[in-house]
Amino acid sequence: MRIRADIEGVLARATGREVTELRADTDRDRVFTAAAARDYGLVDEVIDVR
Repeated sequence: MRIRADIEGVLARATGREVTELRADTDRDRVFTAAAARDYGLVDEVIDVR
C-alpha cells in the first residue's frame, strides 16, 4: 500500500489532480489516447510527426 500511496502522490503533483480522484481513476486499467493523456496531465506534449 505504501508504494501505491507514493505513486498517487507523484501523479497528484505531476497532474495537479487530487489524490482521491487519482485513486478512483487508477483503481482499474485506463487506456488513454495521446491527446487524452495530455489533457489529463500525464504528458506535457504530443508530437505528431507525419
